[in-house]
Amino acid sequence: MVLFFNFKIIFNRRDNMMYLKLPMKPGRARFLRLALFTSVILTTILIFSIATINDSVLTSIDSFLERFVNTKNYSQDRTYEIYRYIISLKTGLTAGESWEIAAIILKESQLYGYDPEFIMAIIQTESSFNPRAVSIVGARGLMQIMPGTGKEIASEFGMEWMGSETLYDPEINIKIGIYYLFEMILKYKDVRLALIAYNIGPGRVDRMIKEGAILPSEYVFKVFGAYKEIETTKM
Repeated sequence: MVLFFNFKIIFNRRDNMMYLKLPMKPGRARFLRLALFTSVILTTILIFSIATINDSVLTSIDSFLERFVNTKNYSQDRTYEIYRYIISLKTGLTAGESWEIAAIILKESQLYGYDPEFIMAIIQTESSFNPRAVSIVGARGLMQIMPGTGKEIASEFGMEWMGSETLYDPEINIKIGIYYLFEMILKYKDVRLALIAYNIGPGRVDRMIKEGAILPSEYVFKVFGAYKEIETTKM
């Protein structure tokens, strides 16, 4: 293994090229520069393939770097897109409340690697973006968390638990809901099963699987239907 020290990566804006400056023989330096440039191009292609980007095709490495390095502006743009969707639902939330929820959704989604629109679809299905929603079985808040589950996860996170009313706090509710979904995905390694478990509880899912029973799929269809609607109406 050869280690190189005191190298510099130089980006030339005039010709949109990235160069590697190394204290070594010219022939080897040219080879490594070519390797680095090839790596950058392949990485760029990969990111364009897997990222959900609705902007027009970027025409240079300059604009590519500006879009992704300037994360503050990118986050503000995405937050606005989510905010705009929430406002369109006419939920009765104030503009400030809608913006706060949008920012929380984006932040927590990025933390766990979720597509924000997927989390929005779950919230739309669970509560129609009503932070005070209560189900007939007692689930509360935006992501409809049961108090027992909320208390357990809040304890894990070191959150202050003030009883079931805590779940009416949008930030706490979304943090707990996203983490709970993450736990279900890790447990079942299948998004469909994770969603069903999120909806009816992992204990019931485990029993049904053991008994060979048919798992309910209506909730999964609702979530992905909402996801498709959000994707086509946003953004």
